[in-house]
Amino acid sequence: DARERKRKITVKDVRSPKLKFYDEKGRIVKELNLSSEKSTGKIKETRPGYKKGEYEAELTTVKRPVVSRQGKYAVLDNSTFAAIGEAGVAIGKIVLHDAVGSTLFEKQFSYGTGVLDEELMVSDSGTVAVITSDKEEGPGGEILHAYDKTGKELLVYPKEEEAAPGSLLKMASNGKFLAIRVRFEHKYTRTAFFDLENNMSWKADQDYNVNEISDNGIVKADYYDEIKREPSDTVTIDLGARMKP
Repeated sequence: DARERKRKITVKDVRSPKLKFYDEKGRIVKELNLSSEKSTGKIKETRPGYKKGEYEAELTTVKRPVVSRQGKYAVLDNSTFAAIGEAGVAIGKIVLHDAVGSTLFEKQFSYGTGVLDEELMVSDSGTVAVITSDKEEGPGGEILHAYDKTGKELLVYPKEEEAAPGSLLKMASNGKFLAIRVRFEHKYTRTAFFDLENNMSWKADQDYNVNEISDNGIVKADYYDEIKREPSDTVTIDLGARMKP
């Protein structure tokens, strides 16, 4: 309704950052402090290849927000990084809030799995996409996850070692369609599109720069033309005609 459309979420003051939630009259209804938190605690090492046991660790918990385009939802990378001597380990976590600051869901990933920097996205319907990795350094181990606003899992990609998600590109405002860049074994990249409602996908034969995805799956994109050695004109792609289970 009109009141819902007027509510918004903003990030204020980079020196003392806060996530602020406003009602339809512009009044602040909730604030979240986004400063990192440091503490000490016990960490139980469970990863294969590491010495099992419980260790004292220096903990740093981050709060990195991403707000949907119209300010209806905010998702936080609320991960914790544990320093054990000279070693470190990530404990990834994301939290979704609605326009008035209520927590809709929290998702903590397995020990040693972190959220990749800048690879977190939320639509104006509350659909969340995130890429995680279980590698301490460099590429490898990346997994794409998508959830609806209740925390229901919509997608895990890849299920097999066919490719690795490289970066999030664009999501439709209604959260139905998602575009990502994928990296294959032979080091080349392509664009993959997902229909999150109907569990379908299309792996394109180009590495597209996706400019827009409409709610009904119409994509505006361009790519680098290897023959002409220049960027292409904008192309229009109807995902409904290309998606397959």
